[in-house]
This record gives sequence, structure tokens and C-alpha cells, in this order.
Amino acid sequence: MDRTCVVILGMHRSGTSALAGVLRNLGVDFGSALIGANEWNPMGHFEMENVVAFNDRLLRHFRSRWKRSFALPANWRERMPAEFSSFKLDVPPGEPWGLKDPRMCRLVPVWRDILNRHGSSIRVVHCVREPSEVAASLHTRDQISCAAAYGLWIEHLCAAEADTRDLPRLFVRYEDLLLQSRETIARIAGFLHLEVTDAAVDFLEPSLRRSETGEAPPLCARLYRSIENDQELRPLVDEIQSLQRFREDAVRSEAPQHGWRATIRRMLS
Repeated sequence: MDRTCVVILGMHRSGTSALAGVLRNLGVDFGSALIGANEWNPMGHFEMENVVAFNDRLLRHFRSRWKRSFALPANWRERMPAEFSSFKLDVPPGEPWGLKDPRMCRLVPVWRDILNRHGSSIRVVHCVREPSEVAASLHTRDQISCAAAYGLWIEHLCAAEADTRDLPRLFVRYEDLLLQSRETIARIAGFLHLEVTDAAVDFLEPSLRRSETGEAPPLCARLYRSIENDQELRPLVDEIQSLQRFREDAVRSEAPQHGWRATIRRMLS
């Protein structure tokens, strides 16, 4: 029988570490060789060191980094060196076990292949934080401009949404996790067929929400409002991704991009 892997997805600075801490206290095993806590994640990251290193190498192979705009090429399998194709994952012994790294949002197809090779079925919990809070947090920690942060937020959300549509998945708002903890944790536990524990509820503190909410661009706000409504979210993500592909084609062909820019302006209005 396949073992269950709980994959945590979400943009950087979106509460994925807080969510992972909750899941650990519900019984999800994230392993032992993890990146340690720091001033930005004082309760820990719950990320396997070799997984983060693998993702960083993979992004560099495609001439990118986590803080740059990136879309996994359609022919990524043909362009994967052997060292990536044969990556050996040290699967934790617990059931279910967990996997987390925000870089995975734009690398979901790669990780679906890896987890399939390791005989794991996937259940996705996607943590989404209000985009202006993410932008403020990234600016404080990494000096990333708000414009760049909003672009990354859109890319991570859209790529992860589109590539997990056929998987069991649950979207969780970070603010609900902090402010409606027991109800939100009960929803997560039910999705994962686990029991709610006091330790999971007690793990969270409202003080974890350190960035203030501002006014996000209209497109980000539309996406955020739509995360729990597939009928609204999917068409919006499809439109954004089609525009991203159009932009990439235009850049490669050096064709005028006025049509793409006009459409983006229309979506933002």
C-alpha cells in the first residue's frame, strides 16, 4: 500500500512553517535532518536540508533562483540531468509523513515524479497568506520590492494551483490558522484523517502574524478572495498562465508585447 505524503505548498513568508508545526503536532512526520530555527522562523522550518538544496540546484540549472520569476519548462524532463532524475529521498518512517519547501510551488511536476518513484500518494495542504503581508515580510527579510513580491506571490499560487488540480488538496488561509485556530485545525485534521490535539492548537500564537495588512494590487486581491472557490479560481489562474506564456513567447520572438500589457492592465482594473 502507498504511504501518504502530506505536501505543504505556499509562497515564501506565507505561514507554511506555522502550518507544518501544527501538522507535526497532529502526527505528521517531517523527518530529522531539518533546517533549524532562526529569527524569521523561531519555531523551525520543518524543511529537509537535502530537499531545499535539491530545489536550489534545480532552479540554478534552469538559470533561476527562488526570488526570481520562473516557470518550469514544458520539456523539463528532457532537460533534467541524471543527478536530478535519480534523486533519492530519505523518507521519514512515520505515517503520514510530510514534505515542505516553498520552492516546490513552481516545481510540483518534478516532485510528483519523485514521490511516485518512492511509492507515496499525495495530499496537498496549501497555505495562502494575504499578499500585502507577504510583500511586507519579504521586503523586511530580503529587501525584495513590493512589485517583485506580488509577482512571485502570483507565480507561486498559480503554478501550485494548476499542477495539483487532480490531487486531494485543501487551501488554508494563514489568518484563519492564527485567528480561528481550533476550527481551522479541525478542518485540516479531517482532510488528513487525523485527530485534533491540544498540542497542535497550542502551537500557534497570534503574535506569529508580524506583518501588517495593506492594500494589494487588484489581481492579487482577486486571487486571494477566490482560493476557496474552484469555479472562480481555476479560470482566473488559467487566464493568468496563458498571459504568462504569451509574454514568454513574445520575449523569445522579440515580438511587440503591447497586447499582453493591455490585457494585464484590463485584469488589474
